[in-house]
Amino acid sequence: MKDGTPSSPASPPDTLVRPGSGRGSYSSLVRIGTGWQTCKQQTAVGDCNSDGKNALLAVRPDGKTYFYLGPGTGRRHGPRRVVASGWNAYTEIAPVCDYDGNGTDDVVFHKKDGTLWLRTGLAKRAGSPWFSAARKMGSGGWNGCYRILGASDFNRDRKADMLVTESDGSAWFYASMQFKDAGAVESGVYTDKL
Repeated sequence: MKDGTPSSPASPPDTLVRPGSGRGSYSSLVRIGTGWQTCKQQTAVGDCNSDGKNALLAVRPDGKTYFYLGPGTGRRHGPRRVVASGWNAYTEIAPVCDYDGNGTDDVVFHKKDGTLWLRTGLAKRAGSPWFSAARKMGSGGWNGCYRILGASDFNRDRKADMLVTESDGSAWFYASMQFKDAGAVESGVYTDKL
């Protein structure tokens, strides 16, 4: 939301948003769309186009991907744009704040082969794409990932970081290297297990 409080999206078929109250809690659910049962994945992705408003990504089973502009009201989604195709190859899409440090929010993608990829958001200009080309993060081996979470600046080094939970219940912290080396992430640090 434009008021600076995060919102939590719900699942298809209706698209629901639970706006942040700004007081450490959430407000009542608001329906912002219908017919989303046709989507394979949908997620809130932050401000990927530098308009100051959070947006949504929705991937259809055929891989066509829509970017829904955020109006900043918390009451509906804005216009949609087709921004990519072939994204059905990704098993998970996760927002990770400004992971590469270029000033726009980014998205991480997980593939079945255990590789992890990052696409950085780009400010939309005439003739420019919405997201950068995919950049590989690490050398693979992410097969055990259950969920990927953008952790903002978890360790206070002024870089956006990542938390990963694995199928065995363990949680790992990955500090961003902002692609200053080939690995893109530091080695994972074990944090907890439920």
